[in-house]
Amino acid sequence: MISKSPLEKRLKRHVIGRTHAFFAATAPGLEALCFNELASLRLSEEAPRIVSGGVRFNGRLSDGYIANLVLRIPNRILMRVTEFKTTNFRQLEKKLSGVAWELYFSPLADIHFSIKAKHSRLFHTSAITDCFQKSITTRLAGYQNQATESRLDDMDNQRLFVRVVDDRFTISLDTSGALLFKRGLKTVVGKAPLRETLASSALTFAGYSGTEPLIDPMCGSGTFSLEAAMIAQNIPPGFYREFAFMKWPSFRANQWAHIKKTYAARIVEAKTPSIFASDNNPKMCHAIQEVSRKYGFFRVLEVSSKNFFDLLPLDYTPQRGVIILNPPFGMRLEPHGDKDKFYREIIKKLKNDFKGWRIAMLVPDAKVMKKLPLQLKPYPIYHGGLNLSLLVGVI
Repeated sequence: MISKSPLEKRLKRHVIGRTHAFFAATAPGLEALCFNELASLRLSEEAPRIVSGGVRFNGRLSDGYIANLVLRIPNRILMRVTEFKTTNFRQLEKKLSGVAWELYFSPLADIHFSIKAKHSRLFHTSAITDCFQKSITTRLAGYQNQATESRLDDMDNQRLFVRVVDDRFTISLDTSGALLFKRGLKTVVGKAPLRETLASSALTFAGYSGTEPLIDPMCGSGTFSLEAAMIAQNIPPGFYREFAFMKWPSFRANQWAHIKKTYAARIVEAKTPSIFASDNNPKMCHAIQEVSRKYGFFRVLEVSSKNFFDLLPLDYTPQRGVIILNPPFGMRLEPHGDKDKFYREIIKKLKNDFKGWRIAMLVPDAKVMKKLPLQLKPYPIYHGGLNLSLLVGVI
């Protein structure tokens, strides 16, 4: 039997085997949706809690893995390392010297810092960053001989989040790496593409369950359709990507493989199409078809190049379902386009051909809603600095 090193024993005791505080960061207005996702997972006996900017929850390290793998709404998952109060840099240096950074970072890690301070006597973020860098570099220097060679194309990029409020430091690790809207599917995107986390939120607001037909007639790069395809087949949103925690000293590849295998067993392969994507740009449609073939979505997702105003729902399905619309606006709207006339034509088309269908439509401002002759409920959606409204209801 091979004995474990002192570091491995400490990793098991202080990181792998203990309960951690996590924070699922969301876009504004999506905290309740994220809460419902987390509550359904039942990662710990203590219920998750909605706070400003997201949802807090407790769990083991493996629960953090699961949250990254299966949650569709949050932007990233943070794990609390420590917190303390200090009022000067001498105290800060002393506090940081007691943090066992070797439990969280490889000596080869390229660490980036996100530091925000308010109502604190320590407010100079550059000086705080320097203090953290010095502490971590000094601590990890003693573990260089335990580092393994890293390929140049497989860099260990990590991010540390530091929040200072009323002289209290809260230090958290980013478990996700690239933001979670990056599902690892698409290589081609259109102008101002909607994030997949927002698309999933819109589908949830619309009541899409994955069992009914869905038409995405202005699909662009296919964000709504691909997200719906994953929901319909119960594919975890993080199934095709990697995460920052996979480079941590505490990461256990066998445990991660077991978690993925467990969720892979729950995937349901579709036999017939129920999601219908179309766009008047053939190149975008071709790109979606390539993704569909690569990831095995071709049975559930049917793609065609059509103009919205030329299609009929009976061309796809005799059942009523959900139509989701992301009409062009801003930089996606044709120059000199008449926005009001464009929306009037959309509504006329919907009332003539999609009566009884549930609709979810993104519009650029609340004024548009007042001009639409439909009783739709607005939900705020924040995207790329824009305050959008998602209008949901029945046609």
